[in-house]
Amino acid sequence: RYKGRLTANTILLLVICGLSSGLYDFAIKLFTYYSKSSISTLNLISYAIATVVLFGLFFIPVKNKKQINATSILRSTWVSLVIMSICLFANSYFKAMANNYLSPTQVYPIYQAGGLIFSGIMSAVFFKEKITLKCVLGMALAIIAILLLK
Repeated sequence: RYKGRLTANTILLLVICGLSSGLYDFAIKLFTYYSKSSISTLNLISYAIATVVLFGLFFIPVKNKKQINATSILRSTWVSLVIMSICLFANSYFKAMANNYLSPTQVYPIYQAGGLIFSGIMSAVFFKEKITLKCVLGMALAIIAILLLK
């Protein structure tokens, strides 16, 4: 469990993550709006490209022998990687399907609030983290925001 403070680099990383998530959601909406192809095609293309890039980066030769060997990390975590890949595929597939029926201003907050609530509950159950008042207020604020959009 990370207990550090937010630094400028951490905030920058969070902003980049938010922007990339927003751009991907925008790309999903564009695809469902303009394309006659199925959503499965979008997922196949996006995950095939991501797989090639990530595995290419993963197996770049390590110059410093003291660094951890990428191959040994992959071997020891392959089950987690497979589960994560299946979950990410299902996530983008159902988000793309939702974009056919709802506007992005409805899909995105529901998606984010659901993820926030679900990850908070999973952290409490699996990692024995305490759900603090800040967490409960954040979850309540997310639910209120969704209700305001209806």
